[in-house]
Amino acid sequence: MTKNDPAVTSHVNMMQGIISRMAGNSASCKQWCIALVSALLALSKTKGFDANLAECCKIPVILFCFMDCFYLGLEHQMKNKLDNFVIRLNKHENVDAEIFSTKSGINSAGGPCESILGWMKHLLEQIAHTILAFFSLSIFPYYICLYLLIGYLG
Repeated sequence: MTKNDPAVTSHVNMMQGIISRMAGNSASCKQWCIALVSALLALSKTKGFDANLAECCKIPVILFCFMDCFYLGLEHQMKNKLDNFVIRLNKHENVDAEIFSTKSGINSAGGPCESILGWMKHLLEQIAHTILAFFSLSIFPYYICLYLLIGYLG
């Protein structure tokens, strides 16, 4: 296949669409987290509500942080997969199997996890990508500052 083949273009566009959705999901996590925490903090400062409600705001921060890391980890995996695909395409390697496969996924084999070991390897890779995503500049400072702010305001 060549770079100008419609199947290659469609495949690359599909992968870029997935990457864009993961980035959008990551941004949505931040937006929802701020909205929920702001509402809970405002509610905690209202007369008649327990001041410990502010401490409960830390729970959504942790949950949204985890979801954001998960989406960013998926985004990085898809970027790596797209980069590898383009490299193989530029080396004129056969990429037909990946383009025309209905079972392609994020796992490194490009296919389904058909064994327990394959599934465990895929799970460990996803956990590693999620943990590494936490230390990204788009995640770590945002959620740590929000967490510390809640502690200060609470």
